[in-house]
Order: sequence, then structure tokens, then C-alpha cells
Amino acid sequence: MVNSFLSAFLDNPYMSLNSLVVNGKVHKKKLTIVLEEGEDLHACIRESMQTNGISKADLISITGTLSKACFNYFQKSSYKSKNVENVLVIASSGHFELSNKTGLFGTIKIAVREFAKNNTYTLTKASAKEGLTIELEFFEMG
Repeated sequence: MVNSFLSAFLDNPYMSLNSLVVNGKVHKKKLTIVLEEGEDLHACIRESMQTNGISKADLISITGTLSKACFNYFQKSSYKSKNVENVLVIASSGHFELSNKTGLFGTIKIAVREFAKNNTYTLTKASAKEGLTIELEFFEMG
């Protein structure tokens, strides 16, 4: 009963929880995804979450190089986009939710090194260089 309530509660995108008492065990788990040359990051995350039955996950890290990417960012009060190639990821964070209605929902914040300084962007689409690794963290009841 508690597990079905918790599952329904966690799957509702309009609910927020700061704490919840659960009778039973909840395990924190990690999923590592290694991409091949040219694979789409968002598609691989969606497919991996679907395959492993994960409804919500936090992005812990992206390690490697993006072969092509599109970034969104603010420059003063203007919202801009830019396309880049062969950019090394320095740091990343994000959160994803998987839904039958909308597919994958979430954001990836990413820091890259450009022109001798670190810049932070929102990643809108990207393809991987061989061996790029994505690490997700999620909770599983059981």
C-alpha cells in the first residue's frame, strides 16, 4: 500500500516532496551510460531510463567530449543560442523525468572551457564523441 502510494506520488509531476516516511527500503542507485560516436545525448538518456524502468533521475556527471552541441544562454538581457563542435565538458548537472505523455522532460546545465575561460550553458541538443559517459542517480524501492 505504501509503495503504491509512494510510486503514484513520485510519478505526479505537480507534486513536490521534501520528506516522506516510507515503510520499506529505498535504494540509491547509479546508472552509467557510455555513448558511441555521434549518438544523441537526450535520446540515449530517454532510452536508458525507459529500458531500466526509471521515472526520475538526477544527472551526476557527463565526462568526455561533445562532437556537436547547441547551447542556450543569456547575454545581458538577450536569450541566445550557439552551435559548437568538439567541446570538452568540465562539469554538468541536471534532472530528468520520464512520462508516457511527453517523453523525457528535464534540463542539462553544462560548463565547458572556451577561449581560456569556463562558460556555463543550458544544453539543448548534443551528439557524443566516442566514449562520452553519462552518470545518472535515482532511487528504487524494494
